[in-house]
Amino acid sequence: MTKKYKAQCPYQRVTDKILKALEAGVVPWERPWDTSGGVPTSLASKKAYRGLNFMLLMMEGKTSPYWLTYRKAKELGGTIKKGEKSSFVTFFKMFKADKDRDGNPVPEDKQKLIPYLKADAVFNLEQTEGIDPDKLPVDAFGETSEDLNEWNPKKLAEDLIREAVAGKLVPKINHDGGNRAFYRPSTDSVHLPKREQFKTGEGYYKTAMHELVHATGHSTRLDRKLDSAPKPFGSADYSREELVAELGACFLLSDCKMGKESFDNSASYIESWSKKLKADKKLFATASAQASKAHQWITGSYQTI
Repeated sequence: MTKKYKAQCPYQRVTDKILKALEAGVVPWERPWDTSGGVPTSLASKKAYRGLNFMLLMMEGKTSPYWLTYRKAKELGGTIKKGEKSSFVTFFKMFKADKDRDGNPVPEDKQKLIPYLKADAVFNLEQTEGIDPDKLPVDAFGETSEDLNEWNPKKLAEDLIREAVAGKLVPKINHDGGNRAFYRPSTDSVHLPKREQFKTGEGYYKTAMHELVHATGHSTRLDRKLDSAPKPFGSADYSREELVAELGACFLLSDCKMGKESFDNSASYIESWSKKLKADKKLFATASAQASKAHQWITGSYQTI
């Protein structure tokens, strides 16, 4: 890892990566990728990356789903190929604020734990050489264990929504929205147009999941103050909530093996989000963290720490 890499603000690094994609006409949360080869996974822990890291690594377009650090490659007897550049993942660490904003000491019983974002360099397995294949998973370079043609994305999506509603993790969907799709916090209800009004099945499920992610913001769930302190239209908080819903829907669609259908990459849409991201370097990272919690809540895997 270079000194320059260490010195960069992780929030700015994330924002710059997303802005670069937007400038190229790519909207990362509209899933311009294919997960048929597997989702990004840590080779060390064998756990799939979630949230922001899932998106950052999927954008790299690598062959293998597995990622590792330079140190891990060395531990496995290999190395990084000459000329290969690292990607990065982020993680939060906590520190105790023992001084206030004026630099004055804070009593230990009043010190607060504050999260801060850090970044770590990683490489895709295809960027390495010299590692004994016997030390690698059988699917190290893509899906090999099941017939992709047997996947039924719409069934996966339907099952996900049905189980979330049955488990009372989210409200049921009312197909009475006319030409509008929305979540109404005051009644804690989701409203969509009738299914036949959607051009594609994926368009329906993407819209449904977007609104269900909004529903996780209710005070009885993850409490993003949607019902107790509504966000005015056009405000920074309103924009953040919209991005949370966009990202959360993206994560859920990936669970369902949905394809790469493009929903909105118009110039005005891209320009709008570019302006918002430039105005707040923490926007994408913080929205991703909230979207990841929403994703976990809807899939029943949410745990408080």
